[in-house]
Amino acid sequence: MITRFVNYYLGGPTLTAVYTEVDMAAALGITESELVTALNSGIGLSYHAHPSATGEGYWFKEESYQNNQKVWTCHTSGGHQFDPDPKYSYLPNGAKTCAKCGHIEFP
Repeated sequence: MITRFVNYYLGGPTLTAVYTEVDMAAALGITESELVTALNSGIGLSYHAHPSATGEGYWFKEESYQNNQKVWTCHTSGGHQFDPDPKYSYLPNGAKTCAKCGHIEFP
């Protein structure tokens, strides 16, 4: 984890603790290139800042770092087990939540 000075458009300047792309790939036990592919595959991995914003790769805040480990473990151990989520029944297409890791998918 590193601390970066970030000037958020709406929030202004602040010091922010982030995990780098290297940190996240290591935590998942994959290469950086595999991480980038996984982030773009729609399995539910998230990030805090895109490389176009950082100039040096994806950044992950603590919540994304922890959640990505749960989602990746779920994905690599048989995949998500989605059930309809009644909390989102008001949406036209509803939503599904994975019973194993909690990832929510909006069809």
